Amino acid sequence: QSVNGSSARSMRRLCKICGPQLGEPLLGLYDQVMAFPQGHLFRKDEMALLDGLSMVVDGLPSDQLIAATDRMLAPIQTALTAVANDLTVAQSNGQISIVASNHRKLVSHSVESFQEVVRNLRSPPPEGALHPALRALHKVW
Repeated sequence: QSVNGSSARSMRRLCKICGPQLGEPLLGLYDQVMAFPQGHLFRKDEMALLDGLSMVVDGLPSDQLIAATDRMLAPIQTALTAVANDLTVAQSNGQISIVASNHRKLVSHSVESFQEVVRNLRSPPPEGALHPALRALHKVW
């Protein structure tokens, strides 16, 4: 939990101001942060980082925006898939309520993370394509 709130807010401002020029290096930072064990960062700081990175992603050209969004969604999708698989197994064993209660925090965290990823996606999609936020929802769903 070495990143404090002011650092996360500074990163958010940096992302908004010069994010399009720093897209890949900041996404590399995101990859490093996501490699830390869960709980390494305070949740609000992690959400501030995601919010800032989503500003960066929104400023990218549409093909890079899609790739970057997919990259940010990958850990969320992995976590939710694991929960769904556990719930399927638990349901077949009659232990659904026990397993569901164990996953509440992970699901809550994943939904909150998803919201931060798509919050700033305001760029119009290419002609005939889904809006990036809708595409993200389809990908995670």
